[in-house]
Amino acid sequence: MKTKAIVDKEGHSFAFEVENAFLTRREVHSIFRKIPGAAHVKYLKDDEFCECTLNGKRFVAFEAYGDNSVFWIGPSPAEWNPDIKVIREIFQSFRPMWGVVRWLFILVPLIAVALKFFATNS
Repeated sequence: MKTKAIVDKEGHSFAFEVENAFLTRREVHSIFRKIPGAAHVKYLKDDEFCECTLNGKRFVAFEAYGDNSVFWIGPSPAEWNPDIKVIREIFQSFRPMWGVVRWLFILVPLIAVALKFFATNS
């Protein structure tokens, strides 16, 4: 999965974003559970929808306004932490399945309707 680094003034990558077109909040939670050494992994029903503790620091998954095209993953408070590299690598190795299936449920009926429309109008 592709990620986009969020960089601070000193040039440190302290957080990252992932597109959520093919990634659900629940999948983010399951990825958090795969982080080596992560503790207190929780799923929340808010803009900040997932959290964990890694080496004594809190990391969160955040969706601004609950309606954004990306999830922000990083420490809370937002400051550089070397553990973000491990978390980012876990996300980069993840291959979303449900997101792809979700889009198939949307696209297949649309394609079927379009084909039927063109077949009857030709």
